[in-house]
Amino acid sequence: MSDIMETGKFAYNANVIFLMYPDDPADMITPNPILNLEYAKNKLSAFRDTQLLLFERTKGLLSEFHYTPGNTPGNANVNTTGSDMFGGGDLK
Repeated sequence: MSDIMETGKFAYNANVIFLMYPDDPADMITPNPILNLEYAKNKLSAFRDTQLLLFERTKGLLSEFHYTPGNTPGNANVNTTGSDMFGGGDLK
């Protein structure tokens, strides 16, 4: 976020700043990488944490990803209800 801070007004005026990154950059070559969505700044609510997102490259779709035993990107437990669980519904 320090790079954003150098832009001055943009970082100051922003209500929300998200940082999205993989745990391991080598995962980005897989068809469905899991990404971290970090709420670096959030003036809209008290939520400040990191969510896991499944990126479906062929569809250009991001969905919440919840780890369960034996869960892999191929059989992801995706939040399709649109609920506010974990800070928000699906990101589309």
